[in-house]
Amino acid sequence: MKISALHPERPPTWPSLAPGHLRPSRAAALAATVCTVALACGCAAAQSPSAATSGKPLPAAATPEATGTSRPVVTAAQSRAAAPPAWPTGPRTRPAGSYGFLTAIHLGEHATYDRIVFQFTSHIPGYKVSYVPQVYYDAKGTPVSLAGRAYLRVVFNDGSEVLLTGQRSYHGPDTLSPYFPDLRQVKLAGDFEGYLSFGIGVSKRTGFRVFTLTHPNRVIIDVAH
Repeated sequence: MKISALHPERPPTWPSLAPGHLRPSRAAALAATVCTVALACGCAAAQSPSAATSGKPLPAAATPEATGTSRPVVTAAQSRAAAPPAWPTGPRTRPAGSYGFLTAIHLGEHATYDRIVFQFTSHIPGYKVSYVPQVYYDAKGTPVSLAGRAYLRVVFNDGSEVLLTGQRSYHGPDTLSPYFPDLRQVKLAGDFEGYLSFGIGVSKRTGFRVFTLTHPNRVIIDVAH
């Protein structure tokens, strides 16, 4: 026995159009429906209260800093700038000249090196700066106890901390202990017969440079980190 469908399928009925107009295709009808739904959703979102107006905090953005596991990005230029300078470790010398009298010692910590400044009146004396296994007191010959694991000996030729009148030209301490990253201690090691000596204790044997400046007269030693 044959039973007919209760709702037989019929082709969709399109509204009547004026002569000369084309009927829309199925794709066009579907696109129109999607646009209508999207517009309705947009309007509903615009009408709903935002998180800022409702008093609820906005969610935090997932940044590398927020995760706590990432490290700051270091560029190649920053890496090169932070690298210690490639100075040699061999002795530095300057020939003896006119007499210089020590007036001050200045210490400074920089990004890639530590600095010792010996300031003189009259003239800049000659010098020798070199690494040694042990620094000894000039004339006495006893070891100089210095903080650090490596030692620089500084000898100023034609230098002194006492003026020809017998008065001291240097009134600072004989021992300075800044405990910088590399520079640990500076200590007077003798002032005898025109030779003014110092011991410098550093944390490790590393490169250094020595140069002079005038106005005022200075001998500057920079020790790389």
